[in-house]
Amino acid sequence: MKSVFFGAAGFLFLTACAVPAPKTTHRPAPSVRTAVPPSPPPRPPVPALVRAGPPRAETPPEVVLPPPEPPPAGLALLSPLPNLNDFTLLANGGWNANWYVGHNTCWVHRLPPAPRGDYRRAFVGAKLGAMKTEPIPSRPTWERRPISGEVSVGVSPEPLWPQSRRYLLTAAEDIPLEGDPDNALDGVGEARWFWVEIPLKAVSFDSPNYVALYSPDDALRDARHAPILAAGPSNGVVDTWLNNGVRGAPPLTAAEALKTPVVSYEPAVAIKLIPAQEDRPQVSWRNPPAAGAEVNPRLIVEAEVVGADVQYAWVEFSTDTRRWLPLGRPQWGAPYTFTLSREALPRGNVQVRAAAKDFWESIGTTAPLSLKVPRK
Repeated sequence: MKSVFFGAAGFLFLTACAVPAPKTTHRPAPSVRTAVPPSPPPRPPVPALVRAGPPRAETPPEVVLPPPEPPPAGLALLSPLPNLNDFTLLANGGWNANWYVGHNTCWVHRLPPAPRGDYRRAFVGAKLGAMKTEPIPSRPTWERRPISGEVSVGVSPEPLWPQSRRYLLTAAEDIPLEGDPDNALDGVGEARWFWVEIPLKAVSFDSPNYVALYSPDDALRDARHAPILAAGPSNGVVDTWLNNGVRGAPPLTAAEALKTPVVSYEPAVAIKLIPAQEDRPQVSWRNPPAAGAEVNPRLIVEAEVVGADVQYAWVEFSTDTRRWLPLGRPQWGAPYTFTLSREALPRGNVQVRAAAKDFWESIGTTAPLSLKVPRK
């Protein structure tokens, strides 16, 4: 007799089998055997994903693999907004909310601690635009030039910036100009990000990073003479302050630095941390002029730039191939074609090359061109 399931029915069945048969007068009662159920069938093996106790003796030992190498660290950005392209307000012309960077203003923003990583370089930057112009002495009124000056930046784990933590961010002449309703200007354009390299040890990984933006030049004294700091929508957190009582330097105390909170917009300031990077833009000449070609009065050259995350390209010149100086304003997109002017170059033999920079701050250059700049 076979039985697999034991329940109430099984119990009654066994009980019924265990009752002795009634005696008769003709034959003796047969002996009665108690029904013994067979052993249940073995359980199916436990799936591998279920831990059902210690492994069986016959299970082969686990193969221990070395831990995978961590992926290379990527570029890290610290900014009031997660997208640097969201700082589109105030610095592209029109109403500017008086967000100028000047001799008597200092913008302070608190960025979070930097994430840990294998970084090699650090940069601090700001997005600036709407630089103002002034008449050129002894020239027609419609010829104007950018007001001369500088914009500086400071980085510190506390709202105090000694001289060792201040850096020149950019010359005012390099900032895109604000349009003039009465004159045609060369250099008017969209606000751009400017970056300066700082020591990696200047960035804090354990405490906030306070960024200060100001100008040491008295010529940049108000919104009619100074560049405008770009802004983005407010994030609802008080992490920006303005001090308009400074004189060409950051505030001397933390109380002065955090004098007036700003909650209307977020300032376009950022820190970027860059790991080891071997790739750089590949820059070459396209149909270069012959060696010794004259720049008289102008010469057009064109470069080809291949690479990822290219920011801009420019041309630069040298008379000794050791010190290179930029020539004119950069080109922020293709085609990378440049007009060399005799008036902008020294007389005699010069070397000219094209260069390009990507967002990782790597620079590629062409081979130099040997050109001749004659006298008038």
